[in-house]
Amino acid sequence: MVQYGSWQEKLNYLDGELQKRENNYFFFFIADQNGDYSTTIERAAGNISDRNYFNQVLNGKTVISEPVISKSTDKPIIVIASPIAAENLSLLGATIEIKDLSSYINRYTSNKEGIYSFLINGQGNIVAHPDQKNLNSHLFYNYSSFFDYEYNFIKNIIHKEQGNLTFRENEKEKHAFYQTIPGTESWKEKNYISVRLESMILRSLMTVLAMMQGIKF
Repeated sequence: MVQYGSWQEKLNYLDGELQKRENNYFFFFIADQNGDYSTTIERAAGNISDRNYFNQVLNGKTVISEPVISKSTDKPIIVIASPIAAENLSLLGATIEIKDLSSYINRYTSNKEGIYSFLINGQGNIVAHPDQKNLNSHLFYNYSSFFDYEYNFIKNIIHKEQGNLTFRENEKEKHAFYQTIPGTESWKEKNYISVRLESMILRSLMTVLAMMQGIKF
């Protein structure tokens, strides 16, 4: 249907798929080769030809974008976009609100126990964190927004694919695991756990990583 139907048929199909996915996504959209796009919220929503991911997708690449402000809703989102296989120069996209992204990656963690996950991009900006407030028009937070201790781990991990750290926070020893998310511009998911809880939740953390690496629409 997405490959061969009319625009309205495609959007009706995508709207049905959106309803099946338990609100994991904000909306789906389809764009033509000129960048004109329609969403499952709004027909003829605008033009995205100036988005950095647009030409990459038209050249055959599936892209997870940096956070952007949605042109149709004015909300901070990320976009996951792929070319439509049967049609050259058109794309299918899915969006996730930034405010929902942290909830998604923290589905199996417990912030009350000091166990949580967050995302940083390739420039070291924090994209999603469980303590973030309403982003409004702001796409990122910096390190000092969440961490007041001197050890700035971001500088140590930004150019590494994966690894782990051990450090002390508020006189408690903690472990942190991080891994680059495939398909992104060196985004990293970082998971904090206290040492005493490490064996209890390691399996859940690996599940979170697998979910983020396997994200599809």
